[in-house]
Amino acid sequence: MTIEAWFSDENADLSVCHVVVASRKIDRIRVKADQGTRVVVDLDPKYASSEQVVVHAGGDATAPESRQTIDRAAREGLPQLANDALSPVARLPGVATSDGSAAPSVRGGEAREAKIVLDGLELYSPYHLKEIGGPIGMVDARDVGGIGLLAGAFPAEYGGQMSAVVEMRTLDPAPEGENAIAWSTEDARLASRGTSGDFGWAVSARRGDPSRMLDALGADPAYRPTYWDLQAKADWRLGASTLSFHVLSGTDDVTGNEESDPVHTRNEPGTFLSHNDSRYAWITASIPLGPRLFVDSVVSAGRIFDERNGSDPAVLDVRDRRTTNFIGVKQDWLFQAKRHGVKWGFELKDLRTEYQYEQTPTAGEPVALSPSPSGHSSPSDAVAKIR
Repeated sequence: MTIEAWFSDENADLSVCHVVVASRKIDRIRVKADQGTRVVVDLDPKYASSEQVVVHAGGDATAPESRQTIDRAAREGLPQLANDALSPVARLPGVATSDGSAAPSVRGGEAREAKIVLDGLELYSPYHLKEIGGPIGMVDARDVGGIGLLAGAFPAEYGGQMSAVVEMRTLDPAPEGENAIAWSTEDARLASRGTSGDFGWAVSARRGDPSRMLDALGADPAYRPTYWDLQAKADWRLGASTLSFHVLSGTDDVTGNEESDPVHTRNEPGTFLSHNDSRYAWITASIPLGPRLFVDSVVSAGRIFDERNGSDPAVLDVRDRRTTNFIGVKQDWLFQAKRHGVKWGFELKDLRTEYQYEQTPTAGEPVALSPSPSGHSSPSDAVAKIR
């Protein structure tokens, strides 16, 4: 770098400073009387140095899986549609949701490929208003503490998943006790959390009115559903062990202004009556068998019931019922040494579904179908972690 300067004073000093070159000073530059003096200064570049900067994704750097987490404090600053616990997940990198659906799509995968887990139990399609895509989740964000997203490189216990795993943990009972009554244009809610000795509880009940949201989504003005959900947890501390009982229940009802008036939904024109029930009950036990050996167990059962009745006097009457019952047992073992860990476990599931479909056209014979598919699942896993 070269700088040219002209001086007319008899004696002058020159100092050159810049962030990208080394500083240089020239003293007592002689200038002839009534004449200017030209000075050329060559400057050497200055190379900046700084501390090493390491950039990496969030989460546990020692874990092989890619896990992103959102705690309760971070969620409070994010917009949440109808207090849905899954809404903040859509704002994580690689996650998207379609219009009118709360189901997350991760890295281009189908929404049904994402596994939703609450306190160790897998939830099957835990959404309200599934006829229009399920825009509201059954789990209330105000009852959830932390949320974790596994978007790839799943550990062995989730090795059968294709897209993602969303893990949610409910709030623990409040030692000082909390009771709340809330009402808004979206829902009304009763909640209570507290402890008494070694016993603790967390209960909430909600009734939702999605009218404003449905207007924004462009649903038919006659489509006016209501939904309810209940979430409850009871904990017992037995020394170092914890025994917990969980219940999650959700109900949707859709009717017209009068029972004989048809209500037109986006996916099923002519539907005038729809009823959906989702029931989950499970018991979890966390037991330390020693200073380094731990076991977590989950025993669960549930029922999902969907019914739709449609009628068009000029065409036909339709009745559609679907009932799914399931039971399951899951157990995970962990041996934790100072720098090594070994985890193994198993899971057993039995799922049975019954379909009852009746169609009565105005002309012709009625059609009735009643298939009853069933399935069993018994995955097992083992993983060793060395740090």
